Amino acid sequence: MFNSLKRLQFFPMEWKVTQIVMLLKPDKQPEEAKSYRTISLLLTPSKIYEYSLLQRMLPTLNDKELIPDHQFGFHSKHATIEQVHRITNKIMESMEAKTYCASAFLNVSQA
Repeated sequence: MFNSLKRLQFFPMEWKVTQIVMLLKPDKQPEEAKSYRTISLLLTPSKIYEYSLLQRMLPTLNDKELIPDHQFGFHSKHATIEQVHRITNKIMESMEAKTYCASAFLNVSQA
């Protein structure tokens, strides 16, 4: 079935529907919207299809190096702390070489 869906480039509309569950964060006020963590629950076939597509795509993406090494989104065993170490290392290298080091920092604590 998944092979047919891939060949036809079709994704059933029913699989796109999600149920959203709101969980109250610990020690937060229930009256505030930001006190909740949202979780989207997809149908099982949708998740299995997504996983199977990812397993098919990853070898090609890795072999052809289509995802840069500094992009951590789809790399396995790439943790946030490794990205922090990479940025810190770049800053230190720039300071030692007495060169400029441009950077932009985003607050993603609520992401």
